[in-house]
Amino acid sequence: MVAEGDVVAERSTLRGTHSGTFMGVPATGKQVRGTMMAFNKFADGKVVERVRIINVYGLVRQIRS
Repeated sequence: MVAEGDVVAERSTLRGTHSGTFMGVPATGKQVRGTMMAFNKFADGKVVERVRIINVYGLVRQIRS
């Protein structure tokens, strides 16, 4: 996490099991791992805006291989 002013940026690793249809691909039971960036804007101690960027292409590549 990095904070500057009223914005906090974070990078996360996502892990899970492909157990349901995702982007048109039926469940495979495969373990998947991906990355996410999130930018959170705060006002009065609360998140007032959040933007998430997830590497969906990378997740789909894993479940199709």
